[in-house]
Amino acid sequence: MIIEMQFEENKYKAMFHLGFLEKASWFSPALEYLYHIADLLIKKLSRQSDIEFSGIVCRVPD
Repeated sequence: MIIEMQFEENKYKAMFHLGFLEKASWFSPALEYLYHIADLLIKKLSRQSDIEFSGIVCRVPD
């Protein structure tokens, strides 16, 4: 599976990529959980108006 290979190679990059995917019915419960976290991150980053000036600092609420 491609997603597993991505996580083995670079877990942070894989999480970022996962956040841009559509939720699929074949996601395992663990992958669905990770998808939820990644989706929250992408939503938070996309709503940060000064992202180009703030660097990599991003606060994601609980």
